[in-house]
Amino acid sequence: MQIGKFSEQLASGQRINSAADDAAGLAISDALRVSTRITSQALRNLNDGLSFLNIADGAASALSSILERQGELSEQAANGIYSGVQRGALNQESIALSAEYSRILSVASFNGSSVFDRLAEGLSLQAGVGNDAVLTIKIGDSAEVVSEIMRVSTSSAGTQGNGISQNPRITSDGRYLVFSSYASNLVAGDTNGQVDIFRKDLSTGTTINVSTSSVGAQGNGLSINSQVTSDGRYIIFSSLASNLVAGDTNGQSDIFIKDLTTGATNRVSVSSAGAEGNALSDNPQISSDGRYIVFSSLTNNLTTGDTNGASDIFITANPFMKETSGLTPQAGLDLSTSSSARTSLDLVSTYRTEVAQIRGQIGAFQVRIDKAISNLAIKGENETAARSRILDADVASVSSQLAASSLQQQLGAAILAQANQQEKLKCWLGRCQ
Repeated sequence: MQIGKFSEQLASGQRINSAADDAAGLAISDALRVSTRITSQALRNLNDGLSFLNIADGAASALSSILERQGELSEQAANGIYSGVQRGALNQESIALSAEYSRILSVASFNGSSVFDRLAEGLSLQAGVGNDAVLTIKIGDSAEVVSEIMRVSTSSAGTQGNGISQNPRITSDGRYLVFSSYASNLVAGDTNGQVDIFRKDLSTGTTINVSTSSVGAQGNGLSINSQVTSDGRYIIFSSLASNLVAGDTNGQSDIFIKDLTTGATNRVSVSSAGAEGNALSDNPQISSDGRYIVFSSLTNNLTTGDTNGASDIFITANPFMKETSGLTPQAGLDLSTSSSARTSLDLVSTYRTEVAQIRGQIGAFQVRIDKAISNLAIKGENETAARSRILDADVASVSSQLAASSLQQQLGAAILAQANQQEKLKCWLGRCQ
């Protein structure tokens, strides 16, 4: 029996070949095997994440190089010794570099996803079991903190509003707030005589009118009930205006979303086929990440089978989310005159700061992932060693035990054979009983 067991261990290389060999050891070994496989996958996940960040860092490095050259061109064009034709040549190179800057932003990708968009949204890497093992990577700016009471329903220059302001909403970091106002002096050219939606950036003090069309036309009706995403980019609101988007002919309050990065305005209280609602839509809300929009509506034509004749709650996706980006394309660079070239120097400096911040954040996450990879590698190595100590056979020990068992068996057989021979000898001598 022992010889068969030892032979099985030597043949398989394992001390435990069935639960009967060591039930507790087998259970521990199986648990370690699962943990080791999860750790191996976690290592692959983190290495994929590191590759993702390496691509982002390489793209950011190329953007930084473009901005360095544009800074040189702006400095050169700002000098008064150049003619218009010569500045035109400098401007053409800057325009070409701006196009390449935008192209890199759009094509830098990993596994089909834009690296800067994913980093701006937040990239999660699974580095083990459970929520505690998730590494979240997100790039972005931090806002200034308001430490004392201050009036914020003011113009960019700090001028107090000449009308009622109400219904404020603020981002979780305290940087952006939106509100509705009757005031006509918070932004220049506010002549529509309507309640408008405004966004205030508490970091820069800038106030802008949000309830406008994609080309900047003022709304021709009341706009209220605004909400803002956590990054301040998307503003949702309800409006009676009929000129914020083309084809608004229903004469009802609709739900609109404004993308303050591109300036685009879109109506979201429409059916999947684009049909406008046939009744009032109101009370919009938007998720903090900007992905989802909900609102109430008395319409019965946004979805099929709506026959209850009551106000319902609808949810839809942000039509602009595919355009999310951690870095923004260049705009406003002009080297055609000394004055505009000096302005461009400031813009290039702003872009350089933006890229430098992104690279710094990427670098910090690269270091973090590298340390996480080292930790998981040590964990996996020791789990494998522990499992080996439990499961694997000690070949030298098993071999010696097999040899001892075989020898004992052979000795027993020899003694038995000798005893049998003695009985035969007795019979041969005539002494058999």
